[in-house]
Amino acid sequence: MLSLSTLIGKTIFQICYNYSHKNELQTFHSYVKLEDNTIFSLSNCDEIFYYLNESNIAYCNEQFDKGKEIEEQEKKKLLRQKIEDIYLCYYMDEIDDDKSLVLKLSNGIYLTEINYRPIGIPIGLCICNELEFKDFQKRYVINEDYQIKSYLEDIKQL
Repeated sequence: MLSLSTLIGKTIFQICYNYSHKNELQTFHSYVKLEDNTIFSLSNCDEIFYYLNESNIAYCNEQFDKGKEIEEQEKKKLLRQKIEDIYLCYYMDEIDDDKSLVLKLSNGIYLTEINYRPIGIPIGLCICNELEFKDFQKRYVINEDYQIKSYLEDIKQL
């Protein structure tokens, strides 16, 4: 089993993605490979992510192997960086399944992705600095029903 807490402190080794489009909808899912060969997806942030079982791990490995590597410019910002924290989006105290995980990296970069949009509207990896992440938070947290929580801060409160 793999829990979110085991991802903290690990180094990103490689990132691949799968992109497709049909019926006026495009999809994007990235897969992160860590230094210990663990592979996980940013796009699933429901309960399945807290404890990945063997079939989910096999699925992530298969999708990673089929994926395309990210561009060199993105690699320079993301590879060899440690995961310092993970942020999850919540709506009414439940994980918002429409939002991906947000990784805070050791170089101050925040990494997430946009998964679904009509053709013509950009999707893909979202790489931002702390100021841009704070702006993202302001746009998402429109009232008390919406929250973005740090995994590390959340487990400290338990």
